Amino acid sequence: GPLWTMLCVFQPINALAFVYDGLMYAGQGFAYLSRSFAVGMLLCYAPFIVTAFVLEEQHRGSLAWVWGAKAAFNVWRVVSCAWFVETRVLRTPREVQGEPRHGIREPLLAEVDDDDTRQDEQGTQ
Repeated sequence: GPLWTMLCVFQPINALAFVYDGLMYAGQGFAYLSRSFAVGMLLCYAPFIVTAFVLEEQHRGSLAWVWGAKAAFNVWRVVSCAWFVETRVLRTPREVQGEPRHGIREPLLAEVDDDDTRQDEQGTQ
C-alpha cells in the first residue's frame, strides 16, 4: 500500500544520508555531525513521533508517522551533511585562503606545494 510506496521512494535519500555520513567521518566533522543530529531530532523526528503517539490513541495510522519521522530525519541529514561537505570538506586550498575557484576542484586533503612540483620537474629534466 501507500506505506510501502513511501518506504521505496525514500530509499535513495536514505542511501545519500549514509554516503554523506561517511564523508563527514572522513572530513572529521564529528562535532558538526553530533550537533546536526541533535537539531534534526528536535526539528524533524520529534514532531512526527509525538504525532504518532497522539494518533495511536485514536488508532489512526501511527506506523506511517513513525516511518515519516525517519524519512524527515534522513532528509535533514542529507541537507545538513551536504552543506558541510560541500562548504568545508571539498574546498580547494585556494578557496580556503580566500581565492576564487578556477577549473576543476582539487581536494583539500590532496594539497600539493607548487614549489615542490617545480623542483621535481627540474630534477627529472
